[in-house]
Amino acid sequence: MVEFPVDFFRDEVRCGFYIPTAVKQAWAAELAVLSEIDRICVKHGIRYFADWGSILGAVRHGGFVPWDDDLDICMLRDDYAHFRQVADAELPKEYVIHDYERQEDHWLFLARIVNHDKICFTPEYLNSYHNFPWLAGVDIFVKDYLYADEKKEKERDDEVLHILTVADGIVEGSLRPEVKEEWLCRFEQKYAITIDRKQTARQMGITLYRLAEQQMARVAPEETDTIGQIFPFILKGGKGQRKAYYEQILRLPFENVTIPVSASYDAILRSRYGDYLQIRKVWGGHNYPFFEGQKAELQSHADFALPAYHFDRGVLQEHRICDVPKRRRVLFLAAGPMWWKSLAGLYEKERTDLDAEVCVVALPMLFKDCYGEIRATDEELAMAAREEEYPEDVMLTPWYEFDIEQYKPDRIYFQDVYDGENPVLSVPEVFNAANVRQSAKELVLVPPLYADDFTPEDRNDVYGTRHYVTAPGVVYADRVLVHSECIRERYLDALMDWAGDDTKQYWEEKVRLRVEWEKDAFGQSEQNTVKTQDGEVEAKEASSIATNGETRTETPKKNILFMIGANELAEHGEQAAAFLRKKLDILKENNGALDVTFCLYPPDLADWEESLGASVEPFVQEIEAALEWGGLCDLRENSAEEIVEACDAYYGSPSPLVVEFVRAKKPVMIADYRV
Repeated sequence: MVEFPVDFFRDEVRCGFYIPTAVKQAWAAELAVLSEIDRICVKHGIRYFADWGSILGAVRHGGFVPWDDDLDICMLRDDYAHFRQVADAELPKEYVIHDYERQEDHWLFLARIVNHDKICFTPEYLNSYHNFPWLAGVDIFVKDYLYADEKKEKERDDEVLHILTVADGIVEGSLRPEVKEEWLCRFEQKYAITIDRKQTARQMGITLYRLAEQQMARVAPEETDTIGQIFPFILKGGKGQRKAYYEQILRLPFENVTIPVSASYDAILRSRYGDYLQIRKVWGGHNYPFFEGQKAELQSHADFALPAYHFDRGVLQEHRICDVPKRRRVLFLAAGPMWWKSLAGLYEKERTDLDAEVCVVALPMLFKDCYGEIRATDEELAMAAREEEYPEDVMLTPWYEFDIEQYKPDRIYFQDVYDGENPVLSVPEVFNAANVRQSAKELVLVPPLYADDFTPEDRNDVYGTRHYVTAPGVVYADRVLVHSECIRERYLDALMDWAGDDTKQYWEEKVRLRVEWEKDAFGQSEQNTVKTQDGEVEAKEASSIATNGETRTETPKKNILFMIGANELAEHGEQAAAFLRKKLDILKENNGALDVTFCLYPPDLADWEESLGASVEPFVQEIEAALEWGGLCDLRENSAEEIVEACDAYYGSPSPLVVEFVRAKKPVMIADYRV
């Protein structure tokens, strides 16, 4: 089973899109299934590749496409046949394979490997899958070898379509008996087979689907240079792709694991999507997220309401009396060093009040089991707050020594909205909003994540509000600070849809634009701040990233990040090293005006060598020579935010950093290695 750190399950914003913990659970469950498929394939020498949204995610995002929730791989026909021969014996006993033979209403030519045969709420299952009870799986698409002769391919495709049309008509009961018999006789004569007329409609459908699949597989690898997913794309007139694209495999980072992709990933993605590095939030194929359909189906059969957080109207009339000390006290409840930036500007402003006492408590974020109890050893509890990762100038009070009832702050700033409603993570219960509000005059929720503006028609974005907006922290807070008027409108939409239109005035008073609330609270501020995705933080005069084990500080020269991708070798062969040398020479000639930081994708040269063999050596020599005058940045050691902050522009091969530079409004140029 794949191990996931606590931070993996945190709510997160990627490319301006809000991803709640519930979707992270689905991702983790799918990655667990992928790990089993990967184990089997490695053991038996079976090749597979990330496909569709998963190859796009690996190259463009280093993981899932943020607004996607499924995991797709593909296999060539011979590898797929090998996998099916060994899968039943090798997969964990609770796993099942969905295909047209085994699953009702699965009339598709793909296999879905699923982690259980039913939705499961046993403690063992929930603890294994991070409290995710829903079925999760990986789709395996099959690529067949296509005829070199387009006329022959068209004839084969027409045959397959005829077989499938008859099969579907038999299963649906729409074919007249004489028409059904006529077609069965034709198939028996053409393919030299015997079809048992005593079969049920479903059994006969399976027989004919097998026959269609045999026709899809009838071209041998050595007879063609082209492959394609026949059902449904080649049947609809698609042309397929070069077989050579699938001869070399690279493993690219994918969340906290790696996934095999074609080494010619750039060529594949360009042929499929065009300018695939440009963000287009397009949805289709299924409702997002997939598990909500399972939840609705279960609810339709249950005689009780599934657990969910519901609005309590009593909160609207609730009044609390807080006896606070005469000296003003302000408390910050920080939910992790990666979220501190949303509080940093407020912290600095509060500290300017010399009559105020400001306290910061770094809260631990911890796993909880299926019963809602925190799972942590004493050592894990002691380390979970990660106090050493906060800025040095932030004075922290250990959470386990802090007594909020005794402290009685005037104002509390907090970040965690869930109050135990998060499905897998929790801060200590004593710091829940419902509890701390009893000890403070004012409770201010500062969302740690800033999503891009979206409309009510952006249904995937709207779905996320069901998690981070209709949550206890929003209900119990006196003020909720948001970063844009558009997002405020989406908050109000979600809250009124959840609690009723008659609560509109209550939410309008509670949800405030942060900039307006700060003017009311602090007056006009001359502090130099910059807005980031995570909030407002103090502007810095310089930034740095680790290069070659040292720290490089920005200079007046422009700092260019030059990304070198292994795909260049796969796509340009022996010429790739010469193409690279030409570009390096140009950069070196301009070294007086430029600082160049080199970066590799994938970041480990060992992965290049394992996949591409001896062809890597000339490339490596060019890179090593370039490092004598340029720096090296390792994606495994520097965050995307650090890299983008330290560099002025991006140049080179495609990688997940492209979208980060674009969002930062910094120049991006994808190099053409042929010129």
